[in-house]
Amino acid sequence: MIDELVHVSAGLREDGGGAAAFARGLGRALRRYASRRGLGFRGLHLARSDGHPAHDGYAGSGGSRARLAAAVAGLELGGARRRALVFDHPGPARVQGWLPAPARSTYAVALLGVDAWRPLAGDRRRALAGATRLFAISRHTRERAAPFLPAGARVEVVHPGLEEPAPGGAPRRPLLDELGQGFALAVGRMSARERYKGHDELLEAWPALAADLPDARLVVAGDGDDRPRLEARARELGIAPAVRFTGWVSAATVAALYRRAAVFVLPSRDEGFGLVYLEAMAAARPCLALAGGAPAEIVADGVTGRLVAAGDRAALRAALAEVLSDPALARRWGAAARARFEAEFTFAAFERRLEPVLDALVAAGGGS
Repeated sequence: MIDELVHVSAGLREDGGGAAAFARGLGRALRRYASRRGLGFRGLHLARSDGHPAHDGYAGSGGSRARLAAAVAGLELGGARRRALVFDHPGPARVQGWLPAPARSTYAVALLGVDAWRPLAGDRRRALAGATRLFAISRHTRERAAPFLPAGARVEVVHPGLEEPAPGGAPRRPLLDELGQGFALAVGRMSARERYKGHDELLEAWPALAADLPDARLVVAGDGDDRPRLEARARELGIAPAVRFTGWVSAATVAALYRRAAVFVLPSRDEGFGLVYLEAMAAARPCLALAGGAPAEIVADGVTGRLVAAGDRAALRAALAEVLSDPALARRWGAAARARFEAEFTFAAFERRLEPVLDALVAAGGGS
């Protein structure tokens, strides 16, 4: 009988981007599932445990992948308890590819996006081949990963959901007073390794937009090593007065920015899912995203926002102009976005989608 559920995480940090946000949500869902089933719960994660509530019940590894792998191997090889493991990323799951099959517990691995969209090293491939369950966070992720997965791999799709945060903390009031309302908002990490997020495309669409809507403003929330280059790009394009880079802001400030924005826009080409779109929808804001990728599983074109073709700056400019020039349309799409969020993308909806995967995982280990 399975008597313990173990979450093995690549990272839970607040500044870890969408992958870490998904990991925190998955951890909450696993803890709640274990409680309902009368199972023990423990967590192992890559970073150090520093007192953050998301780390309660987790043992940190000080940023050492080797230490995390050793901790997982120690559980697999040493304990008398029977466990089911859930890895929130293929990276930490590699240890399963090193262990002899008889030593492995039943385990599931989440596929998030770029982590599975390329040829897999031998240990990752063995780990995925031996998994009891594989689940992807979008149909797009599953389709992009399919050519690289072991033969016969079956991948279920479990769309994430968003747990609306309880009110807490004070937003950055001077910033909010400076920005006012009615701007286009982009939220996301600005990394030189993740230029697929679409910040460049958004900036390059802005001069043509400004010619038609000279009062239009763009707020770019987030930080990263690519931010100085993007700020310089805004200056080169002559749009610096219309674009405000906020740097890192607290969750309370981000929530306030969503409420003050007219529209959320992130023309990202390679999202595995896109929790930021859910954050905007929860705040009743329409979203602009790219067609043909994972965000198209979230945003309903012409209903909760607009989908445009990748690389089509004219279409992006037109979509921005459409919603920024028509507040009634923005409100209508925003209300529909909130309704879609409540119907499909709450945390409770995520737990319902995840539960059959966990049931099958526990059952495969002899649990009930």
